[in-house]
Amino acid sequence: MPQNIFLVLDKHLLPVKQHTMNMGRHPNNDLIINDPRVSRWHAQIRFENGDFILYDMDAKFGTFVNNERVNKYVLKTGDTISLANTPVLFIDRSDKIVRQIDGVTGMLMDEE
Repeated sequence: MPQNIFLVLDKHLLPVKQHTMNMGRHPNNDLIINDPRVSRWHAQIRFENGDFILYDMDAKFGTFVNNERVNKYVLKTGDTISLANTPVLFIDRSDKIVRQIDGVTGMLMDEE
């Protein structure tokens, strides 16, 4: 499981540390969103075959990524997940992404 994977909700940086992360209004979710338009079990992020995949869990108002409705979506750093108009930013700062950026820019991310 890659390290340095985060969700940003209301200026809070939340690390993703498990293979399955449930999001919704129910208090047993990993990410609880207290909005009546968010379903109790709205969406789920799973780490599968090296990717983080977002699944809509048949939410009444749908799950969106970058303003497009999705049922299943492979997340990339910078994607904005919307659960009933509640934005959640997906950030991947894993070594894999940093190495890809370094290869393109020719510099280390920490060097500024």
